[in-house]
Formats: sequence, C-alpha cells, structure tokens
Amino acid sequence: MAFTLQLGTPVNTALFVFILYTVQKIVYPSVSRSKQIPNEFKAGYSWLPKSHPPTVLFKTYTPKSLEPFSGRDGGRILLAINGIVFDVTAGRNFYGPDSMYGNFAGRDASRGMAKQSFDAEILTPVDQPLDKLDDLQQDEIMSSRTTALTIAGLSVCGLVAYAAYFDYKRRTDAAFRKTLKKQKKRVDKSLAQSKQAAEAAAYVTDAQLAEALKSIKSQPPPATREAQEAHFMEQISMGEQLSVTGEAFYLPAALAFYRALTVYPSPSELLGIYQKTVPEAVVKLVLRLVNLDVSSSTQDLGIDDTEDVSPVRAASETSSQDWDRVTDPGHPAPSPAFYASFPPKSTQVSIQPRDEKLPLAGPVKVLVLNEDIEAGQIIYTVSYMVHVAIMLASRVQEHPMLTSLDFDLQAAGTHCFQCFKELSDPVSLTSAAGDKALFCSTKCQNAAKSQWHSFLFTVDPPIPGVPEFAQLAPTPEGLEARREAQSKFAAYLNKDQKAVSSLVAKFIARQLTAAGQPHAEDDYAQADGAQKYAIEDYVERWTTGKGEPSEEEFGLLVNLMRNTLPGLEAFLPQDGHKSLCGKLAFNAFGVTFGEGREDRPASTHRPENTEITRTAAGTERQTGTALYSISTYLPHSCEPNARATFPNGTSELHLVAAKDLKKGDVLSVAYVDVTQKADESASDCRLRRRKEIARGWKFPCECSRCLAEAQAQN
Repeated sequence: MAFTLQLGTPVNTALFVFILYTVQKIVYPSVSRSKQIPNEFKAGYSWLPKSHPPTVLFKTYTPKSLEPFSGRDGGRILLAINGIVFDVTAGRNFYGPDSMYGNFAGRDASRGMAKQSFDAEILTPVDQPLDKLDDLQQDEIMSSRTTALTIAGLSVCGLVAYAAYFDYKRRTDAAFRKTLKKQKKRVDKSLAQSKQAAEAAAYVTDAQLAEALKSIKSQPPPATREAQEAHFMEQISMGEQLSVTGEAFYLPAALAFYRALTVYPSPSELLGIYQKTVPEAVVKLVLRLVNLDVSSSTQDLGIDDTEDVSPVRAASETSSQDWDRVTDPGHPAPSPAFYASFPPKSTQVSIQPRDEKLPLAGPVKVLVLNEDIEAGQIIYTVSYMVHVAIMLASRVQEHPMLTSLDFDLQAAGTHCFQCFKELSDPVSLTSAAGDKALFCSTKCQNAAKSQWHSFLFTVDPPIPGVPEFAQLAPTPEGLEARREAQSKFAAYLNKDQKAVSSLVAKFIARQLTAAGQPHAEDDYAQADGAQKYAIEDYVERWTTGKGEPSEEEFGLLVNLMRNTLPGLEAFLPQDGHKSLCGKLAFNAFGVTFGEGREDRPASTHRPENTEITRTAAGTERQTGTALYSISTYLPHSCEPNARATFPNGTSELHLVAAKDLKKGDVLSVAYVDVTQKADESASDCRLRRRKEIARGWKFPCECSRCLAEAQAQN
C-alpha cells in the first residue's frame, strides 16, 4: 500500500510546515550567542560593539545647579538620589514634564523615593544642602538605595561596554595603538608646558608684588561692617574662580584672596584655610604679599598712612585695634617698617623669612645673626633707653611678655607668680575670692597688679590708666556678678591646669591695661624708633598652631569679660579664641632652672591633649611657661646651634651660642629633650623626639640629625 501526502486542506499544510521547522532545529541547532560574548577576560575579547559607547562625564552638582536639568526646555533630565546624580533623559515619558515622576526632574529625589511620594513639597529645596535622610528609618533608606541601584545598574552597563570596546581596539587594532601613543605624547607635552607655565606664573618679582600692593592700599577700605562682609565674599568668590582658571591667573587670584584677608577679623585663621583649599602657588603669593605688607613701610609703597591707627592697616570693627582709640586723641605719626625696627639693633639679630630648603621647622620667620658669635657667648643684648638719647643700661637677657607659673607651684606657694623666682620673703595680692598670689618683691607685685591681677581677679577698676573707666560706678549686683565670674574662671584654671588658658586671659588683660601706662624698662623687648607697637601687634605676627580650647573655657572667659567690661566679649569670637590659643601654645617656652626639677606632677590629660612647651630639658622639668617677643622666632632643630638658659633663677631668658656662629647663620634651639638617654637606642631617641614634636607643634622634624639617623637605620 503506497503512502501519499495529502496537502489539500489548510490544516495539513500548517502541520507539515511545523514538522519541517522542528526537524530543521534538531538537525541544525543554532549557536548560542552567550558563547561569543564572554563575561570575563581570558585571552581577549572576540566581539566588538557596533558603535562607540557614549562618553561619560563626571561633574559635581548642588541642588541649585541641578535645577535647570528638569527637561522643561527639551534638554537633559537629571535627578539625584543619595548623593548620586542620574541622567534619565531616555525615560522622558516617566521623568519629563507632567509625567508620573516629573517633580523629581532636576531635584534631589532621595526623600521622595524613600517615602514613595511624588509630591513636590517633600523634595529638598534648591537653596539647601543635599538631604542626608538622618531622620528616616533603615527600611526607608534601603528603599531609596534600591531605586538608586536600579538606575545605577543601567549606567554601569554603558561603562562596561566602553571598557570592552577600548580594550578590544587596543589589542587588535595597530592603528588604534599608534593613535594612543601619539595622544600620550601630546598629553605629556601639554603637562610639561603647563608645569612651566605654573612655575612662570608663580615667579613674580617683589617689585611686581609691591606695585600690586600699592594699588590695593590706594583703594579706600569698606567703611561699614556690612560693606566689609560683602567685600570679603566678593573677593573670596573672585579668588576661587581665578585660581581654577589657569596658572596665568594665579597673581590676580592671590590679590583677591589678599583683599579678603585685609578685612577678615582673624587673618591667621583665614591663612590656615587658604593653605588647605587654595592652590599652593597662589598661597605662596598671598604669603609674600603679607610679608611685604608687614616688612615695608607705607611710604615705600607711595601711600600716605597718616590716617591709619594700626602700624599695618586701618583698624576694623572686629579688630582689637579698636581699643587704641580709647585713649588716642589723634592719629600717630606714620609707621616705620615693623621688621626694620624689630628686633632692636642691639640684639645682634634680625627676622627674615625661613628658607624652605633649610632643615629647620617651626615659625615661618626666623632669627638670623647679624655678626659673628663665639661658642658660649650670650647672643641677645637688649638695650633700654630713657628720655631720648641717654642709655640707662645694657642687659643680656630677654624679659617675657606673659608668664604662667606651674599650678602645683602656685598651690605650694614656693615661687613668684610673676617671674618664677624662689620665694624667701614674699609679698602677696589677694583676689576677690580670697585667694593669694605670692611675689618675690613689690616690683613683681606691682607689675602683676597693673598688668593682669586687678583686671582678672579683683573688683577694682579694670583699666585704671583710663579715667573714663576709673570713674565708672558699678552696682552691687554688677560687682557680685564680676566676683562670681572670676571665681568660676579661677576654679576652671585650677581644674584644667593648662598654662595656655591662663596666658590667653592675661594677654587680653595686658591689651587693655597697657592704656595710659608707660612701657617698663624690664618688660618685653620692643621695636626701635618713635613708633610704639602694642602687645597685640607683636602677637598677631606669630606663627599659629592648632588651638583646641574647650567650650567650657570659652564660655567662662566670655562671661568674665562681659562682667568686667560690658561689651568687651564682642571682641573675642569663638574662632578668634581658638586662633589665639593656638598662637600662644605654639610659641610658649618652658622655663627651667639648671637641669630642671624632678617633682613636677604628671599631666592628667590624654597624651595628645597634654601641653608641650619649647623646653630643651623636657616639659616635665619646667617651672613655668613664658612668651617672648624675640625668641618666639627661634626654629627647632635636634642639633641646635643655640640654647635658651635662665641663669638668674627667673624667667629672664639668656640665649647662648652652642658653637661658633657666623654672620647670616639662622639660630635654632631644641624644642624638646634631644639627649639620648642611657636606656634608649638612637632609634628610640629619634622616635621619642619626633613624637613629642608632632604632638606639640604638629610638624615632622626633618633636621639633619633626624635624616642621618633615619638613613643609618635603613
């Protein structure tokens, strides 16, 4: 019986076609596409994308700069979730205007995604920072992250495709590799040209800077506080824009930052911010402008400064220079250059910027010898004058500006609170709370009373040299409030036992009590010439360290100032207090007699918060802390060429040459005990020195001794 295929009906025809298709798939199976596209790199990719994937550009957005990308003008659509910006232009049907997610376009959608809400009210306002979602529960935050990961997954695919395309072309296309080499050469050449341009832009002569400084000083400063703030913000913004434009704009950027510096209440603090955020070449130009300003008289710049109160600049409303006007009936004579008249010529030293190539660390300006000195010879010779031209005496010591006797010795009553001399027949001053401060003589007693004791610890007139303040009649309530503020501050000092807290209070007191009082012959060294500088004029030029006073200390000090002279607290903002603490801590010397004492109590603070002073015998052997107007410019070295001594048993500092020195040598002292102990190796000694230096002054010691020991150890 023969088999015949009947295709006369449509059903039979359809079944026949299906059977043929099935047999063909079985006999000739298709090749899996997944075998051609590997998911990992082995010997090289064997496939090529059809086209070059789109280039991905990265940019930082703020809510305000993100707002224009809402797609309302037909452009791109961006949205942010958890700090990541996504391009959702391809999903215009979902994220475009009047669509389901239209409110998210151009906005920070983190909270909306987390809350599953499309309302515009829940979105982050454009004038506020990105929403950190701190108040959301963990499951709500995970919801927004899931959404972000979904969008991010789509973006990553594009990056993977680009990586595959690039690697394939690099391995298989010789022309592509040749093009890459040419591009690399062009990039290297461009970088070299940029480096040369940066060096050329950074190298600006002093004459050019002087001309720029002259132009700045010829412009009238802002008259009101509001104008100063507006001027500050304008110059900061201009400097930021210019500094990122290119090396050719470094000088204009530095000038803008310098203009902002001249109206800022705490210049040293702002300089610290510059050093962290502004290109290094621009910061160096700003520092050169500052140095030129303080080391050049305004007459040298062609400016008439007879209307200025400060030797450096006109007083601002937030500056301590305002207190100059309390007793100044007119304007002083034009100011000479500060560093041309200080230190006095008789000291045999001058102050110059520190050469960065020298293996020294510490102040940005250092002491340089003006004549040869033999080993063992006393370097400083500070001469004091009376009347006009009659020399009273020639002294070989430097008197301190401020002192603070160690607190355990204050409690023991064994040393003078003013000069640290050991007591034999003491005299005393009594505070409003009944506490006694002991002194070695009536001379020290009177000095302490006039400089700081009456202001800080009694209810006597705070500034006796100013008749207007002396005639004030405080109320009984006011006197009681002042007495209570003093008692709380004194209790804090005894509890915290940090010399810097006491020195800051005494510095503020000395600023004010100096009004109407002549400079004593045995006080700190001052500049030569007719122009007399106040204590703040010296301190504001010092190198600043990092100050970290407690909130409690600041509150108690402000309360003390408010109850002593109402309104005085406005002149000490919290940032200014931190800056002042850092400045005094960085420049403080420890006073030791002989090899130092061995009964100083150990600090109760954590090691990183323990005070460390410039003490060659070690802070643990000091008697007290002192600040000096000249010696503060001495840098540190573990192989110092000079040493600070106190042979009279007081805080009077004698700087002695440790070896023969030549004119032009930079003087240096040891900030810490650099002597290798009998029970420590050279490596342990170096580690101890560097650890103390880092804790006390926050810089790594790279002196010749440390470098040599490190090389020997390696």
